[in-house]
Amino acid sequence: MRSRLVPLLLVLPLLSVGCRSARSEDCRQFVVTVNERLAAIDQLTQRTARTVPNAGDMRELSQRYAELGQRVAALKLRSPELVQSAASYRAMVAKASALAGQVAAALDARDAAAALKAQAEFGAVVEREDQLVGGINSVCRAP
Repeated sequence: MRSRLVPLLLVLPLLSVGCRSARSEDCRQFVVTVNERLAAIDQLTQRTARTVPNAGDMRELSQRYAELGQRVAALKLRSPELVQSAASYRAMVAKASALAGQVAAALDARDAAAALKAQAEFGAVVEREDQLVGGINSVCRAP
């Protein structure tokens, strides 16, 4: 999985231009919150990308995605467009957390077929992140 920090970081300078609308403040909060947690997720995925996933790493990844979802859910967003985008992002993060947990459970049970299936589903869900981030960036860049 490649880093998602760059696309969200590109929005941050745009937020400081002009007046501080509710949407701009919401975008700033969202970007800072997501980037803080994604740094920890990316650190783990980069460390484990060179090896076969193990149950402990997948449980930790599941926990990190769950924490990201909790942090996003705790944001007090006011912009209707960003509220909708954040809900979609949160749903993706919850699914990624659940699937990482399924991979860990399958590895613990030494069920290679279930582990591979869950890992493939996990990869597909995480790939959706680029699309969701693009949508969030569009909302945050809009005049």
